[in-house]
Amino acid sequence: MNRRIYKMLLFCMVSMLSVFVHAAELQVTYQIGNATETVTSEVSTEGSLATLLGGEDNAMKVTQLSVKGNLNFADIGLLKKMAGRTEKTGSEVTGSLKSLNLSEATFFFAMAAGKMVPSNMFQYCRNLQHVDLDGMTEIGIQAFADCTALTDISIPASVTKIHEGAFANTTAVTKVFVHSGKQIDARYYDNVKLNCSMTRKYSSKRSEFL
Repeated sequence: MNRRIYKMLLFCMVSMLSVFVHAAELQVTYQIGNATETVTSEVSTEGSLATLLGGEDNAMKVTQLSVKGNLNFADIGLLKKMAGRTEKTGSEVTGSLKSLNLSEATFFFAMAAGKMVPSNMFQYCRNLQHVDLDGMTEIGIQAFADCTALTDISIPASVTKIHEGAFANTTAVTKVFVHSGKQIDARYYDNVKLNCSMTRKYSSKRSEFL
């Protein structure tokens, strides 16, 4: 192989590896209970959410969380527990997470890489009251279904598609804000509960549905 070509290929491989390693970084800022001070973790890699939060027991006490970087399958599993994931009414809710900022997060696992909130990700998470979705481009099927503590829903301008039942049975919601200057392909996106069967397209710089 020509030496010049070999060097170019080696450079490309190193560059790609560098991008991958950088993309895998994960950092969190969080608050426990009613504490006024927030904690910012060291930078680690995807899959280390529990460690960054001081262990799973400590993670269950976190009430506010901001995520920066990649979340893999294990991280998402922990987030669900923290947000009070429960499969049926009356089952025990262990986590304390009420407010979650995903604006700088990226999902990094098979079938769900990128800025799309995975389908069913927070379904039955009965602690969540507020989620920052700024920067996300899609909201998956039933991503927030049955989140009965959500009080308002804010759809950022970055979102271009909302899948079926994304906010179905969010019974505490009274306001829906849409911050967009373009059309959003929104299925099951109507009424306060966002769970009717009609497919509609909304185009509004800032709409408020009461």
